[in-house]
Amino acid sequence: ILSKIQGSASELLDNYTIEDFDDIKRALLETYTDKRDIFTLCHELTSLRHLENEDPFEFLEKIRAKLNLIMAYIKNHETPTDQVVLVKHYQSLSLRTLLLYLREPLGSQLRTRQPKTMGEALSIMTNDYQILQYQKSNFHKNNPKPTNSKSGNDAKITPTNSQNKPNFYQKNTSPGQYKNYSGQHSRPYVPNHQTKNANSAQAVKPQIQKPPSGFYQNKGSPMSWQTTNPNLNH
Repeated sequence: ILSKIQGSASELLDNYTIEDFDDIKRALLETYTDKRDIFTLCHELTSLRHLENEDPFEFLEKIRAKLNLIMAYIKNHETPTDQVVLVKHYQSLSLRTLLLYLREPLGSQLRTRQPKTMGEALSIMTNDYQILQYQKSNFHKNNPKPTNSKSGNDAKITPTNSQNKPNFYQKNTSPGQYKNYSGQHSRPYVPNHQTKNANSAQAVKPQIQKPPSGFYQNKGSPMSWQTTNPNLNH
């Protein structure tokens, strides 16, 4: 048996006193066995979660890896009578973890089928997963994604605002094309309050009309005390 053990394991066995097969087994277990106890392994098993965008079979393999470590610990540390009970318990716990935390759409389908063992759960997952993949592939074939590329005949050119407005700065514009266009219409309207007030004042101010030509004005007679000079009529 020692001749068949090679590599680092053979070098490690040199540090132990080997008399029979039980000594070889004990030395290998002390070197390569997992140092975690059954309680730590159980906690790690029940803490596993099916992550987002994770393949469902990867989640199943993580559960099975923890279960194998638990089975190895039970086999190496428990009596044959206790092994039967503990193995059945942790197999049921592993299946419960899978059914509880497996994401949709396989999660609800697997819980509806109610598998009894991990092997049965794997078989159901394989069949249902293949059906889902087939349905997705048919959906993408029947509903292709629209492409953004268009041919030259199908492409529509949307006129911009600059194409609808006359450009007065083009060099090819004829001289008389926009002859009647006045630049004052392009300026913003600013009310002239001074002009408005002046016009209103002129409208209120009374206008005195001159007498028409030929109008006879009465003049004082030479013998009268009245005169045309208003300053002397006092």
